[in-house]
Amino acid sequence: MLYRINVLYNKTIMKTKFSVIFAALLTAVFITACLGRAGKLSLPEREFLEQTSLIITSQEKKAFLALPASERQAFMADFWARRDPDPQSPENEYREEYFRRITEANRLFSEGGRSGGWRTDRGRIFVLLGPPDRRDAYPTGYTFYAPPVEVWYYGFFPVIFIDRFKLGTYTLEPGSAYALSQLNLTQMQLKADFAVLDQDKFSIDLKLEKKKGGLTELKIIIPAKTIVFTPDPAGESSNTVISVSVEIRNQDGSVELATLQRDFPLRVKNTEIEQLPRFLVLNLEHKLARGNYLAVVEVVNQADGARAKLEKDFRL
Repeated sequence: MLYRINVLYNKTIMKTKFSVIFAALLTAVFITACLGRAGKLSLPEREFLEQTSLIITSQEKKAFLALPASERQAFMADFWARRDPDPQSPENEYREEYFRRITEANRLFSEGGRSGGWRTDRGRIFVLLGPPDRRDAYPTGYTFYAPPVEVWYYGFFPVIFIDRFKLGTYTLEPGSAYALSQLNLTQMQLKADFAVLDQDKFSIDLKLEKKKGGLTELKIIIPAKTIVFTPDPAGESSNTVISVSVEIRNQDGSVELATLQRDFPLRVKNTEIEQLPRFLVLNLEHKLARGNYLAVVEVVNQADGARAKLEKDFRL
């Protein structure tokens, strides 16, 4: 069904955010660029850039490279201090967990070598998101002639890795890579159990249009770039369900006059995701008399659990 497109957690414990996930997934290129520009850096400074390549922002990297040698040590100390979730404690839980995950990724993902497992696709996701809630392995693929596959689940969100050449080297499936970028996973922040997704960017708006027969069309407007789709195992398309609930209240909000609820299934080919219009518009209709009202709108993306809520006064 074609819809006209005319759509964690907001509790943060740190101020600094991760860099873009695609930069993390292309760490080898990123590190090469860093070290190429940092020819005059000392060995500890080079190691710092390499070790933090998954989490250092482009602004931080530029600032670090522009510093005189006398100020770089202070920058490195401040880099970790800004990410410390509890500055009053003697430990920096963020830093300890980050390096613990790197060590564990090196142990788990042998295709990266003894000290390079954290640079593989599976290793990078493991470091950034932590161990999955569930890990399904298909060593012979979904079918007899298919390549080996691993599916990691974070909640209901799947991340798919494929060993395309059956050499033990698993790469992130393109649909999963796009979905991860849409999730803005690199806007996650670390705490004791590490990953917290910042879903501020999942936002909505509401427009109303009077129709014939006394009907009012409620248009829930969602920026397409904030919608996360779940990739199908076959890798050709992605989908989600957007659940919408609208309460119509009287002007002061004290009396509920109507509740409208509907699920909007969305499905799109992976090759067409980037061609989506700027906004999705999900339409609901209800018969309303003239007057002043309050609309309480709540939208949930079933693919990743992201929520957005809006209260808006309107007059008919």
